[in-house]
Amino acid sequence: DLAQGDFVSAQMRLEKVKNQMLFRKQQGIDDPLSWARLLCDLGLLYQQQGKLEQGRLVSEEAVKLCQEMNLSDAPGYALTNLGYIFFEQAQESSGGSSLELLEKAQEAFKESVQTWENEDRTNLKIEALAGLGLTQAKMGNALDALECIETVLLHLADHSLLGALDPTRIFVSCWEVLKLVEDPRAIDVLAMGLKHLDDLVEKQDDSSL
Repeated sequence: DLAQGDFVSAQMRLEKVKNQMLFRKQQGIDDPLSWARLLCDLGLLYQQQGKLEQGRLVSEEAVKLCQEMNLSDAPGYALTNLGYIFFEQAQESSGGSSLELLEKAQEAFKESVQTWENEDRTNLKIEALAGLGLTQAKMGNALDALECIETVLLHLADHSLLGALDPTRIFVSCWEVLKLVEDPRAIDVLAMGLKHLDDLVEKQDDSSL
């Protein structure tokens, strides 16, 4: 939503998730998996709105809950969110603090990729793999970064991004890495990303009719 400049829509979704969480607390509903998924949604929305510290806290809460309850699916999503949040925090920091945050992002992305591989969910590891590639590129590991992005591009050639939390950041991550290494495919990925956004706007317009 924020990629489309629709901050109001994202804010409304944020309030909806908060209300759902409040309702479950008030009703005493004990459903750890649904709760973890709501935390993942909340973490993503905070990240999209630039509220990185709030996003980090709820994403870490989701990861902890998943580990304690041995939940599937949700930890991969929460770890992906954490990776992107740590990455963005690193961009706002400097020196040793920035490197430490990049290392945390790299660790979160790797754990997410491993989680999805363990569950044989190749389509869902792509978002984390794109973030891992971007993080490695920023850390100066161009070859490792490009290897990650190559895998993502191969997937994009034949598969949809169904299940991704935020497909837009997949295209942005690939584009940034390819641009950094001066790979001419960067312009193609940018075009794919713009088409994705156009499709989102079109769907939003259709749903409002």
